[in-house]
Amino acid sequence: MTFAEMLYSAARPLPIDEHPFVVSVCEGQATREQIRSFGLHLASATQSFVRALYSILGECEDVRVRQSLIGNVLEEEGATAYVPAKGVTFDPAKHHPSMARRFARACGATDADLDAFRVSPPRWFVHALRSGNWLGPFAYVAVGTEANIPPTYRRLIPALKSAYGFSDSDLESLIEHVTADERHGLDGAMLIEEIATTEQERARALEGARRGGNGWWQILHKHTTSHALV
Repeated sequence: MTFAEMLYSAARPLPIDEHPFVVSVCEGQATREQIRSFGLHLASATQSFVRALYSILGECEDVRVRQSLIGNVLEEEGATAYVPAKGVTFDPAKHHPSMARRFARACGATDADLDAFRVSPPRWFVHALRSGNWLGPFAYVAVGTEANIPPTYRRLIPALKSAYGFSDSDLESLIEHVTADERHGLDGAMLIEEIATTEQERARALEGARRGGNGWWQILHKHTTSHALV
């Protein structure tokens, strides 16, 4: 097993298609309140994810990782073109947090709900960065989070359309991330495999991937009861 494969394994301790929330949506058994709760959490988590990328970028010492993070940030911010000496062109419709808010509204969340709710990075993530460990947090987002999103959304999207009546426009945020995050997860794992050359670095990366995967599992788990969780 390559180290990149070990990272994926650490990030996916359990099959995502067996997650209770995923199963309930696919079977059409999830309530509208559960769907609303999911949309609200997803919108806030998307904003938190962008902030997490910036925070890692501020601490990272490896130019290859910084370049990867910059590319990811530009996608999240809705960049569509870059011209030297002129700057970056942004498309507000492709701004990922805005796309996620659109999905949350389609789920029934109000702007007041969205403005009041906030998902923050876990304490481990913040502490790791403060202690100089940026590799673990990078693995957290690049593999733990982004490698788990595509298989989750591949299961959810058809069910959200057929059982709950969501349109492609409503689901644009999810559809966009199936392709984008599959690439990000793979690129991130291969990059970490290249740069993590010591036992300590590999241990940090594996811990980050594991914590990120568990974090994604827990985000989904918040919506597995029949009552509002927010």
